[in-house]
Amino acid sequence: MATMKKLFGAPNEGALTDKYVSFNYHELLDLELKRAYRGKQPLALLLISFPSAFQERAGEIVGVMESLLRDIDSVIYYAPHKILALLPLTGKEGALYALERVTQALDSLEYLSEVPGYNDFAAAVATFPEDAVDKEGLFVRLEEQLHK
Repeated sequence: MATMKKLFGAPNEGALTDKYVSFNYHELLDLELKRAYRGKQPLALLLISFPSAFQERAGEIVGVMESLLRDIDSVIYYAPHKILALLPLTGKEGALYALERVTQALDSLEYLSEVPGYNDFAAAVATFPEDAVDKEGLFVRLEEQLHK
C-alpha cells in the first residue's frame, strides 16, 4: 500500500480513477495482437468507410456499433470517414456476422436516410492469423477489400 501511495499519491490527493489515461489505436491494436499471438487466439478487424456526408454523425455511428458489439470489442474513430472495430477472440465467421449486424443496424437508422448516399458505405474484415500476422498486413488486407 505504501508503494502505491508513493507511486500514485495518497487517496486524498485524488482517486486513481480520476487520472487521465491516454492511448491511441496503434497501441491498442499492438496490445490486442500481442494477446492474440500469446494466447494463440484469433483477432478480427472490421473497418467501415463512410462518405464524407457522415463526418458530423461519426460519433453516433460509433455509438451504434458499440451497442451491437461485445464489451470486449473496441470501436475507434480511425480516420476521416473510417471507423475501426477490434474484435478479440473472433475469427472470420464471427467478424462477418458482426459486420452483418452492423450493416443491418445502420441501414435501419431513419436519421441516416436524411444524408444523401447514406447507404454508400464500404466495409472490410481482416483476421489474425488467417489474413495476416502483423498490423501492417492486416491494414493492407482491409484496404484491398475496401477498394474492390
